Amino acid sequence: MKRILVVDDNKDILQVVQIILQMRGFDVKAIWRGEETIQAVNDFSPHVILLDVMLGEVNGIDICNQIKSNPDTKDICVIMFSAHGKREEILKQSRGNSFIAKPFDVHSLTDIIEEESNKCN
Repeated sequence: MKRILVVDDNKDILQVVQIILQMRGFDVKAIWRGEETIQAVNDFSPHVILLDVMLGEVNGIDICNQIKSNPDTKDICVIMFSAHGKREEILKQSRGNSFIAKPFDVHSLTDIIEEESNKCN
């Protein structure tokens, strides 16, 4: 079973995404505090991370760069998740593998996550 870490400071979005992904058969860990992301990556060993760009106190782009700079975690697929439509700019700055815009279509969300989970790791 593929493990998905979802990081979003909006608890409503976090809960909805968690339920959707669990219904699709993924093992999901959801956190709303960006500061906990690196520890959650180390503890949960996700195949895919769905990472919000704007996380209040921390920046998802910076977190993604930390993950991609670490030899132990660089191969984890990171899907950036944002209401900001600057897809190419966000992916370039973050070195993320993919991008999902908010608001999102449930089918697009699960299709992209399934596709990325099969590509990485």
